Amino acid sequence: MNVSNNKFSIKDKLKIFPLYKAFVIAFTSSWVSRLVYRWTKGNGHMDGYFNYTLSQYATKDYEKYSLLAEHRDYCYIRDYVHRTDTPQKYDITETYWIDFTFKIITIFLFEHIVLVCNVLLAYVIPFTPETVRQQLDLNEQKKRDARLAECKRELDARLKQIDLTKNLQGLKIS
Repeated sequence: MNVSNNKFSIKDKLKIFPLYKAFVIAFTSSWVSRLVYRWTKGNGHMDGYFNYTLSQYATKDYEKYSLLAEHRDYCYIRDYVHRTDTPQKYDITETYWIDFTFKIITIFLFEHIVLVCNVLLAYVIPFTPETVRQQLDLNEQKKRDARLAECKRELDARLKQIDLTKNLQGLKIS
């Protein structure tokens, strides 16, 4: 199996998956809705949360309901829509938009918290271990020393080839 043919690299997945998880947490759990209720309507308590999440639905608006043996005028569904006795029947309420806004804020916060944790971990945990870094530094130093020794040998060889006395005969030293 060739790993290089993957469409996304591991770094790409590390950026996408926290966002995906944030959406799952925000939109599939009732955690955000509970916090919104506690902060806005519940005065720090959860009393009445169950009724807060339910909306009234007129059973007469559902055509197949008449086929059932038992008839009730209303049932309750988990949704944030206006009651059936209001002019905005089944329109989305302001509560829905508040809840939705806090879910988006939760996604943003969760994603940034994970991002900060990734950056901190990347800073704390080096990309190359210290022993490998030391070995690389040692290899570089050996290469420099070998190059320096080679340059000294070449210089010595050139100096031996040059007869300094011949070059200095024309010069007068005072």
